[in-house]
Amino acid sequence: MRILGIKFVVSILVSLPVTMAYPSDVSAAADTADILNISSDILNISLYSLSGKKIRLDDFKKNGLVVIVAQGSSCPVLQKSYPDLLAIEKQFRKKGVRFILLSAAPQDEFAVVEKETQTFGVSDMVVQDPKQSWLQPLGLKVTGEAIVLKPGDKIWRVLYRGGISDRINFDRALPKAKNEFLRNALSDAVAGRSVKVKASSVFGCSITWI
Repeated sequence: MRILGIKFVVSILVSLPVTMAYPSDVSAAADTADILNISSDILNISLYSLSGKKIRLDDFKKNGLVVIVAQGSSCPVLQKSYPDLLAIEKQFRKKGVRFILLSAAPQDEFAVVEKETQTFGVSDMVVQDPKQSWLQPLGLKVTGEAIVLKPGDKIWRVLYRGGISDRINFDRALPKAKNEFLRNALSDAVAGRSVKVKASSVFGCSITWI
């Protein structure tokens, strides 16, 4: 177990060995859900969408679930995963699930993020985190790494952490995924079931923490 966070505690029961090489493969394993003890200060940290809309974690308390996916530009693995993420977002949007692409890679300029995400049709999901105010407390280090949160007044539970699916890695892209990790986790959670697979490996590009 390790402790992460700024003014709130993230109790991580997941091991995330990451090198800062580009790209990185993150392996995750967990027997139980993580627990986020979030203070009011963190809940009220304001970030902004690409259109300039103010976004706070506290805004999503009434959402059934929140999915945050780490974003970084020019990562080929993530670019190939965007269609999968869009399909999952479309499936669960009407079920009260909010999706966020968290843009926090220090080398990414606004114009680059905007152009790429518009090209792939995901710009509406982007929230900018230039100081990594959300990224680091959530322990996200690799593009395409997803975390499924169940909001609460004081405790937000991590129901799933890992990849979108196993369809894409560094040297191949399958026509169809063998394991739809994120989709299956959301299906379990929306149905009120315990998430069967709480963690999975992530293939993506490292995000340098600042």
